[in-house]
Amino acid sequence: NAFAALTAFGSPLLKFVGLSGAIINVMFPHSGSGKSTALFMANSVYGHPKDLVAIPKDTMNARMHMLGVMNNLPFTMDEITNMKSDEFSDLTYAMSQGRGKNRVEAGVNKLRKNNTKWQNITLSSGNSSFYEKLGSLKNTPDGEMMRLMEYTIGYSDAISTEEGKRMFDHQLLENYGHAGDIYAQ
Repeated sequence: NAFAALTAFGSPLLKFVGLSGAIINVMFPHSGSGKSTALFMANSVYGHPKDLVAIPKDTMNARMHMLGVMNNLPFTMDEITNMKSDEFSDLTYAMSQGRGKNRVEAGVNKLRKNNTKWQNITLSSGNSSFYEKLGSLKNTPDGEMMRLMEYTIGYSDAISTEEGKRMFDHQLLENYGHAGDIYAQ
C-alpha cells in the first residue's frame, strides 16, 4: 500500500530529497471510493481516526500547528477539493519548510520562540487534481509539483459495502491507537 510505504519511510525519504514535508493526494471525482477512509485508517495507527483529520474550514495557522504537533507522524487533510489554487500553493511550500512561521512579540522588537517543527508526509483527499489547479495558477508550478504526489483511485469490490461499513464505520472508531508504539519502534 502506497500510504504505508511512504509514511513509514517518510522522514528518510524527505531528508534524502532535502524537504521537510510533502503531500500525497488521493483523488477520485465521486464519493464512496474510500478516500476519507484511507485517511482515517492512517490516523488509527496512533490516534483517533477522525479527530486527527484536518477539515476544509481549518485555517492555515491551525494546519501549521497540527503539523508541529504531529511532528514526524503523518498529517491528514480531508476534502481539499475546494481549496483555492493559491492557498494550496502556499500550503505546499509551507509544509515542505519544516517549521511554522516566525512571529514577533507584541510591543517589542523580538522574535517569539518557534517550537513548531515537523518532518513528515501529509495525506490528503480530494475530488480533483491539484496538478491541474496549480497549472491553471502558474505557467510553471514546478516547485509545488515536486512536493506533491497524486494517486487516482476508484471503486473496488474487494469487500462488500456492508462489510466495509462494519469495519470502517464501527470497528475502526472503537479500536484505534494500539499500533502507535509498534509504529514508533
